[in-house]
Amino acid sequence: MPEAKSETSGQLISSVSIKKSALALKEILLKGNIKGWDVPKDVRFVQGMYNELIINNKALKKDAKQAEQVNIDKISDEQLIDQILRKAVSDLDMDENILVAASVVVGLQLGLRISEIITMYNASIEPIGGETKLVYNTGKLQAEPTRVYKPANALVVQAITKVEKYTDPLRKESGLPYLFLNRIRNVKGYPVGIVSHANWSKNFLRPWLQKHNLRYKNGDIADFSSHTFRHACATYALKGGASLETIRELLNHKSIRGTQHYTHLLQEDVRNKFAKVFNEGAVLVGKQALQIKEKLKVNNPFKGKTIEQVDKLRKAHKIQILSHGLCLHHPMRNEPCEGDGVCLGCRNFLTTPDFLEVHKGRLKKIRSELASAPAGGPYENKLKTIEKYLVGIIDELETQVNYSGIDNHSDYNITPSEWEGMA
Repeated sequence: MPEAKSETSGQLISSVSIKKSALALKEILLKGNIKGWDVPKDVRFVQGMYNELIINNKALKKDAKQAEQVNIDKISDEQLIDQILRKAVSDLDMDENILVAASVVVGLQLGLRISEIITMYNASIEPIGGETKLVYNTGKLQAEPTRVYKPANALVVQAITKVEKYTDPLRKESGLPYLFLNRIRNVKGYPVGIVSHANWSKNFLRPWLQKHNLRYKNGDIADFSSHTFRHACATYALKGGASLETIRELLNHKSIRGTQHYTHLLQEDVRNKFAKVFNEGAVLVGKQALQIKEKLKVNNPFKGKTIEQVDKLRKAHKIQILSHGLCLHHPMRNEPCEGDGVCLGCRNFLTTPDFLEVHKGRLKKIRSELASAPAGGPYENKLKTIEKYLVGIIDELETQVNYSGIDNHSDYNITPSEWEGMA
């Protein structure tokens, strides 16, 4: 695979293609040996060869790191991401470029893979449990078709409504149930079919970016792929205060490890600040903040350590960096976090002034949702509970910052029953 060339360009295939293809070949050989396929009877060499040529390949690692940095640079440009979203919404408003515009909106808001977006069928917008949900079928997540439920804000509702109306005649003509349909231009008679996700970026997304003259800061046309939007969704959701567990569910990751891949924009900054977080005069807010600060006055394991040493200690103590604070939950202590990891009322949660703007931004969003939430329902109660936590956290952080060295610790006046409603 490292020596394989593209049939179209004649160039060596990318490191991503090498890894995916090699993994597929390895699986065919190993599983085929068990299932009696026409593969070598002795496949003991396969895993070792795979490790040597792919996993431990320094050139592939270097290429992957460079590609990752390029992706980070793309999604770090908040102004460009915002501009792309605005152009997509504008196209939907004017009934133009519906397929691409809808895919951009859904990708940025829900982080769905393009293969899942363009193969969703029997899609609808439904009120469920006081919340608006996008409900659809897909065969991309499991071997069997799966019914999927995703949160749908106003932008998602607009995108799905527009594309459903746009492709309705195509569904009636073809009898196909899929939401994203198009006429296949390179086939005689222009039959209706599912849009190909393999050529989505080349044939749809990149021409759309070029048409709207969407450029990087250096003046080059933005070269985004559909996966860039998935990456951006996860990153900015994390920065906006969503928990890793919530994002894991949104992205359909089987393991939280896959989701942690998207935290890199935050990790380095917090990692560098971590030694300052745990010091004798630190401003900490949380149910255990007072006890922790007292212990730090007696013995501070982070004092005098380098950034690298502090980070090793943090990992040893199983202190997780979240987008809105820190989680002290150690999985070996059998103290499971409450709720879905939102953490605000959890005894294992701590936050600092570094996250103050995240809390304020989240409070603004919560109040915006409250303004349109059905009155008296469970969703409104949940939002009010979150609002109460956030107000308490923000007030306490600001009080401690303005009145340095004096604890004004509280439990945010939230009762256990209120937390249960939130969870």
